[in-house]
Amino acid sequence: KLIRHTEEELLEMGISPAVLNVSVTTATDFVFSRDHNFSSLAIEQRNVCVGDGVILSLDNGSIGLEELWKCFIISPGVDSTLINKEWFINHYRWIVWKLASYEVCFPQRFAGRCLTVDWFLMQMKYRYDIEIDRAKRSIIHRICEGDDTASRPMILCVSCVENGGRTFEVTDGWYSIPVILDSYLCSFVNRGFIMIGCKLLIWGAELTGCDQLGHPLEVAKGKSLRIFVNSVRRAHWASRLGVASLKHPPIFGLRTVFPQGGLIPCIQVVIARVYPLIYMEKMFDGSKVFRNQRMEEKISGKSNEVRKLKIEALCQKVEREFENEVSRNEAQMAKRRRRSGRLTSRSLRNLQDGEDIYNTVKSVDDPDTLMRMLSFTQQALLQSYRESVIQQRQDKLQKRITQALQEAEDE
Repeated sequence: KLIRHTEEELLEMGISPAVLNVSVTTATDFVFSRDHNFSSLAIEQRNVCVGDGVILSLDNGSIGLEELWKCFIISPGVDSTLINKEWFINHYRWIVWKLASYEVCFPQRFAGRCLTVDWFLMQMKYRYDIEIDRAKRSIIHRICEGDDTASRPMILCVSCVENGGRTFEVTDGWYSIPVILDSYLCSFVNRGFIMIGCKLLIWGAELTGCDQLGHPLEVAKGKSLRIFVNSVRRAHWASRLGVASLKHPPIFGLRTVFPQGGLIPCIQVVIARVYPLIYMEKMFDGSKVFRNQRMEEKISGKSNEVRKLKIEALCQKVEREFENEVSRNEAQMAKRRRRSGRLTSRSLRNLQDGEDIYNTVKSVDDPDTLMRMLSFTQQALLQSYRESVIQQRQDKLQKRITQALQEAEDE
């Protein structure tokens, strides 16, 4: 259980004043005391082995960032060409702040035991092994390089709050990124509900800023996360930073939802009552008629039956008119064909076009006899043309029916 202590109580429990003064902004200036971290025998030997095989010189009375950087890059298993001083300073900041927080939050167990040179170098070597050797990246690292989305659920720690929330920063323990808060979250900051050290469960954040992708130490200052109150909640103080391993979206109550507060991941509600489905029909005189589902189905069935009968009658009328029109056209064509001259056997053999054969058959009084006089090739041409004529007539009839139905509905 996390218990808050006063500064006097922490000093009595063995927390040094230097550890109490550690913050995110002062962590890089922290120096380790030689006398507090090493015995007199080790100090006399001048060089000691600490951490994961790091050889540290104890010539100075204090050990700071510069001394630890020089000994770390020459330690076993570290390739100085793969990291730079900026990388070391960044992790120096987060490691010192984390170890100091352990001592302040749990003084009975960790007072004077966490923020030591040995523990610091072990933590730094661990981060080198994870990030450099194993090429594993934190969530902010992946977001800045474009390999992950900012909208996924993640737990981040507040590392900087200034100007009433207008300057806000969060960290995943490895890197940090600026954050833009909405008006509701700014009010929570001003009221003290959100402060440095709080862990936030963030869902549905938006990445804004420059389009450049790269290492967070290079591009994070030009980027920022935009978060909204409806998708942010305080996380448990012992929650692990990084991607939140949730089986389902976090469930929020209706009383915790704010208007214009962004997207809501999930809301849990209880169905109190299910009302029957009601149908409303607006009549021509402007009045409204309400029906239940049974009456609506009954009225709808009658209406569909009437509509079906009207459609069938309209289709039959259009078909009759179309057939009469086709018959008149064929009769006129046959009459013109008879006037063109008498059909002879020679002229019949010269017919090699399906349309000409079709018109000739339609113009004679005895088409069956003429069909027997046609060759197999002429019969095939005639059959092919008949099929095309039938298809054209069907398409034309369908178009007229559709047009007639459309006109009837508009009326």
